[in-house]
Amino acid sequence: MLRRVLGPLAATALAVVSPVHALAATRIAVLTFAPLSGDLPNGAGDKAADLLATELKSVSQLEVVPRPRKVEGLARDRLKAAKAQLAAARDALTKRHPKDAQTAYETALIGFRQALPALDDFQDLIDCTAELGALEFRRGNDDAGRAHLLEAMRLASGKPLAIVAQAPSFAPVADALAKSVATLPKGSIRVDSTPEGAEVYVDGQDAGKAPVLIRDLPAGPQYLRAVLPSGELWGAVADVAPSDVPQHLRAQSGAEGPAAEINAQLAENRIDPGAATAASQAAKASEAALVVFGALHRTPDGLALDAFLYDTGKKQISRLARVAFDNEMLDAGLQMDKLVSEIQTRLGTPGSELRLPARVAEDRVAEGTLASEYRFGGAGANDLSDAPPPQPEGNTRRVVVHGSSGP
Repeated sequence: MLRRVLGPLAATALAVVSPVHALAATRIAVLTFAPLSGDLPNGAGDKAADLLATELKSVSQLEVVPRPRKVEGLARDRLKAAKAQLAAARDALTKRHPKDAQTAYETALIGFRQALPALDDFQDLIDCTAELGALEFRRGNDDAGRAHLLEAMRLASGKPLAIVAQAPSFAPVADALAKSVATLPKGSIRVDSTPEGAEVYVDGQDAGKAPVLIRDLPAGPQYLRAVLPSGELWGAVADVAPSDVPQHLRAQSGAEGPAAEINAQLAENRIDPGAATAASQAAKASEAALVVFGALHRTPDGLALDAFLYDTGKKQISRLARVAFDNEMLDAGLQMDKLVSEIQTRLGTPGSELRLPARVAEDRVAEGTLASEYRFGGAGANDLSDAPPPQPEGNTRRVVVHGSSGP
């Protein structure tokens, strides 16, 4: 009927126009914004990202990727699941199902590692690792069993393993492994935090407040977690290599995976070429064509957001206009509209590619920092009351490490 009334020409026009409405929207992901200064409100990076994502949903050409849950919430869920798997492994052993027990132990161990931010008691992780090692020995997998028992003994820091007390037959193996732990080559890790002052723990031991240089770490996986001054949680597994050059990590809120890599750079007020790689990985993980990331810092009038747009098609990062809002973010929604309009414009017209490396906020200068020193296995952080003040060198961060030196 419609074709007869409108005629063939109009019907043809309808056929041409209709597919336009069926075009797929461009997927866009908004990452948690990094804290560029340590005096931001708790969860400010997540809140600002949520506000921008909400405003972007009003744009018909865009499909906004769901924002991930906060790190600490995910960690607590993972910890609960890991404990359930540990219980299932023990139950399978009781019922004489060693293969099922090993699968459950391995799943639990992965879960404990993923739950590091919420892991304030390492005993379950130690017991899980040791029990898995003992089971592997019983099943004839001596090399794997030895590796897991060695890791459990290292985590236990000299305390006896419950599995050895329960199965005296493992005592000779435990004695030999104890000597191996003492002779493992050593490495070091420097942990910074944004904001500074996070309580840092390594393998469950209190290493003091960030920034801290942790020395004499046995080579291999090290379990690090931190509680930020805001109460937010962070965790990471670091593979320590025997070296005099410390590995650098940064404890910060609200990001994991590729987003954490980007935010670690942003927190230092810089963007390196590696940020493009991490942004590409974040885009791939969320199947997004565009990724927005950036950093927040406090100004005399409130908060400022320096944001950036990564375009997977062009493989480039471009700078978005800075927006500012009050400390409580009451007017942030209105300000985010400006970013939304600019992003809309970029859908048809590419922005100027950012030359890397670049600074995040041109009006901020990186500060020098002092690091306390912690020797793993007993010695605590050194008193810095007589330490000289940091000496900034331009826009770089100079690290002055204090503490006794030793072999």
